[in-house]
Amino acid sequence: MLLVTSRETQRWIIPKGWPMKGRKDHEAAAKEAREEAGVSGRIHRHPMGAYTYDKRLSDGVEQVRVMVYLLEVDKVSGNWLEKDQRRREWVSTKEAAKRVAEDGLTEISARRSELNMFSVNEVCIARHPSHQNAVDLFSSWSSAFPPNFDVTTNGIPLFADSRVSWAIEQLGGVSGKNILELGPLEGGHTYMLENAGAASILAIEGNKNCFVKCLIAKEITRLERSRFMLGDFVEFLKTNTQRYDIAWVAGVLYHMTDPVELLTLLGRTTDAIYIWTHYIDAEALTKTWSNPVVAVLETEKYGRTYTYYHRSYEGAQGTSAYSGGVYSGAVWLTQLDLMAALDQAGFKRLMIQSVDPHHPNGPAISLVAQK
Repeated sequence: MLLVTSRETQRWIIPKGWPMKGRKDHEAAAKEAREEAGVSGRIHRHPMGAYTYDKRLSDGVEQVRVMVYLLEVDKVSGNWLEKDQRRREWVSTKEAAKRVAEDGLTEISARRSELNMFSVNEVCIARHPSHQNAVDLFSSWSSAFPPNFDVTTNGIPLFADSRVSWAIEQLGGVSGKNILELGPLEGGHTYMLENAGAASILAIEGNKNCFVKCLIAKEITRLERSRFMLGDFVEFLKTNTQRYDIAWVAGVLYHMTDPVELLTLLGRTTDAIYIWTHYIDAEALTKTWSNPVVAVLETEKYGRTYTYYHRSYEGAQGTSAYSGGVYSGAVWLTQLDLMAALDQAGFKRLMIQSVDPHHPNGPAISLVAQK
């Protein structure tokens, strides 16, 4: 914003003058700007505001109403009519509001600041549209997208996961199958299952951030037969009456508060299940991964006693990268209890891909179970 000094007192003002015969007000304002400040450009026809102030005259003070017009400057002269009588200086609208001792003008300057000194609203984005913009809504991803989608994350290749390929082979393929996926995380396995020919996939996610990531992944990878829903899949299974050809339960069981109950509900829903989960090695409870174990309780379920190892998330659920369970803690099973729960739920045939007792986050197992 351009300010000039007054001729008499050298206080900071905006260029202004009296109405001129034969000129419209905005034209008179443009002429005053040329004469007092040596600037010219496109003058707006309509005033951006008005105010009154006490103008000092030779015979006293007169209250004057000032109409303020916006001039978009495109030429600044180094030699102008009143150069020897005034100083001029470009300042921010915020600084202009401080220097000009006219309250009404200060208010107009503040409004102009809001109009002219634009900043991007926090909930908006001003970059060229791209899938990367959507990915960058989150600072952390667990998954890396396949290279052909040209987006970058800090994750691992869960969209090209060998566990999925192995399970699909053990299941005799998924072409034409209706799949229920629990906890899709960021849609990586969903992508692989649809590309392998699944007829439909219903993927239920209880983590709000992960759900939005799934929608982003769906848009990027153009999934057409997969549907994502936000909510607690245990509550879904309690009322569900539809049968699914396959249930996909990767990275989920160890986030449950009642894992045996989940497997029992799945036994009423499907005849085939893929599971990747951590389990408890009771002889390795001195390992770092076991630190969150806060209680060990014998729990009766459907006529059998299971040992429930209660674990706390220890505040991790408050971080932006959290991808755990719905509640503040979860229950882990031993490998023996896991097998017993699968058997009790009706899954008699087991095909085990791998058992990793040395996984850094706790012993892990990958398997397919069928009736």
